[in-house]
Amino acid sequence: MNILALTAAALTLFGPATKDDVNALKLALAHERAAISLYEAVILKFGAEPPFSNIVRAERTHAALVEDAMRKLDVPVPVDPGKAVEAPASREEALETAIRAERENIALYDRLLRLDLSPEVRGTLETLQAASRERHLPAFERALARIRGGGFDGNRRSGPGQGQGGRRWRHGWGRTGR
Repeated sequence: MNILALTAAALTLFGPATKDDVNALKLALAHERAAISLYEAVILKFGAEPPFSNIVRAERTHAALVEDAMRKLDVPVPVDPGKAVEAPASREEALETAIRAERENIALYDRLLRLDLSPEVRGTLETLQAASRERHLPAFERALARIRGGGFDGNRRSGPGQGQGGRRWRHGWGRTGR
């Protein structure tokens, strides 16, 4: 099957992209790429340790999801400018910055999900928002609480991608396990 037939088949399945679809996907991709740049800068400065080492991989997957949605809707994928980002001065500041970035992503997706979006785009954004809210933000918050010497307050539940740390903190077992 040639490229024109594939494009026509994709448009039959997903329909043409609306202006809201295109803008939402471009904003989502820009935010995912910004997170990747920040987390890579932190890893270069402080080492490849969780949660940054885990979440940067997830952010790359998220960017690929957005790019795939763009291709399915025949929306040109912008070239990644690969902007250099300076890591914060300390690991604690890096975690604070990551927490702000994840909260901003969640708020962005809240705004974008109010638009009239195609099912493909809506599903992609809901997936990205859930990852930020349910996995990334809690992981960064737990790491910051550990650096500051406190336990985790238990208001977040553990879930996929949370590792043993989420379960131990939630149940008050402390850092050493049961």
